[in-house]
Amino acid sequence: MLATAYPVDTADDWTPPRTLKQAFVSGHWPETDHSFSMAEARFLQESPEFGLLSIPLRSLHPEVQAMRFCTDSETEAPRDPRLVACCKTPEYLFGAIEIPSENIETSTATAYQNLLSVLSEHPRYRLLRVWHYFPQINRIDGDLERYQLFSRARYDMLSTSGYQMSSDLPAASAVGSDEGHLVIHFLAGTGAVRAIENPRQTSAYCYPSQYGPRSPSFTRAIHHQGSNYSHLFLSGTASIVGHHTVAPLDRVKQTHETLLNLDALLTAADFPGIESPRLNATWCVYIRNAEDLPYIRDIIEAKLHNPSPIVYLRGDLCRKDLVVEIEGFLTQDPDHSPE
Repeated sequence: MLATAYPVDTADDWTPPRTLKQAFVSGHWPETDHSFSMAEARFLQESPEFGLLSIPLRSLHPEVQAMRFCTDSETEAPRDPRLVACCKTPEYLFGAIEIPSENIETSTATAYQNLLSVLSEHPRYRLLRVWHYFPQINRIDGDLERYQLFSRARYDMLSTSGYQMSSDLPAASAVGSDEGHLVIHFLAGTGAVRAIENPRQTSAYCYPSQYGPRSPSFTRAIHHQGSNYSHLFLSGTASIVGHHTVAPLDRVKQTHETLLNLDALLTAADFPGIESPRLNATWCVYIRNAEDLPYIRDIIEAKLHNPSPIVYLRGDLCRKDLVVEIEGFLTQDPDHSPE
């Protein structure tokens, strides 16, 4: 997710996106903020009512309670039995799905059937970003890991719906929770969209079969161009070069390698580098082992431009030898050139 590790009204040096912003917050939404809330998701909380969202991960900042999506356009929230939340603006469509996760392959197929059905009824919106959370992501069910079963169902649903792997996939992440349902949050948008791949990494949809019977169906980043804004959605990024894990289980080396991958991805997208003072970004860091937080945080916060907001969440990752993953949301003016 996209994050701030402190109440948004204290982030005086951060200029929010013109059309979309997403923040992890504590306390109240400041009265001076004139944006419209699209959704709020609280950590480790069930969603018994329409419009109430959960993120089934623990924040490693005890003071951070929730995530909010906000926009500067008025919102409408149509009820839809396929979703636990839905919100629309002229530029964006946000939705959330929660279903039991015991059979993760069947659950993923059902969830994507609902997601794709909703999008088919709103053809102006292109799928930009998807967040997935489900428990026991690395557990073996039968002869495959649950992440591989999830990936097979996602691939099959997208491909049979006409999605081209090289051009139509969204940015995405899949993070393991301790328990609970399969939770999917998705964001679609109007405007020009461009898929970005990382020159240091094999495209995930081209991974060899050693990673599962179907390759992971996401692009490394999505560049979304509107009339008065330019957004970059970064997928969960880890210590992978080519398709191989670099420095398995090494928290320090993996953090450094992940930052190199992020910098390469920003360069490929013609955005300023991760240390640039011109970078307007928010970051979310997923950490497998909570005790690794101080080591990973020191490296990240020495490298990423201050005051880029960062939040840290405890979550399992798609490979058992990965210990840290970083995702981000960036914005700049359309005529803003990289350094």
